[in-house]
Amino acid sequence: MAVGALEEKFWASFCEGIGLDAELRDDRRDPAATQAAITAIIASQPAKHWRATIEPLDCCCTVVRTLEEALADPHLTARGLLDRQVEEPGGRRMVSTPLPLAPVFRDAAPALRASPPIGDYEI
Repeated sequence: MAVGALEEKFWASFCEGIGLDAELRDDRRDPAATQAAITAIIASQPAKHWRATIEPLDCCCTVVRTLEEALADPHLTARGLLDRQVEEPGGRRMVSTPLPLAPVFRDAAPALRASPPIGDYEI
């Protein structure tokens, strides 16, 4: 899970969403106890549960997808963000996000490009 609940309103929403005990919500008191409790709560349920529970909340939090889930995501598929592949020396292909991400700048890019061997990059 990726949590970026830095503002108080996001932190409060996150804590409420996962059911964190009120005495642990001020993590200045005992940061280790708060962290341990959050870890235990998140570990107690599968990712599917947290997607349904947390992602609808306004709390700057999301479940990190597996590569397979990301490749099947309708939003990413529709935008073509994971269509590109690079080929490593030896022939292994890897998904590569296009840069820049705006389609207008990447439409002319080739669908498959070779990646230089490690150490052959110029800085």
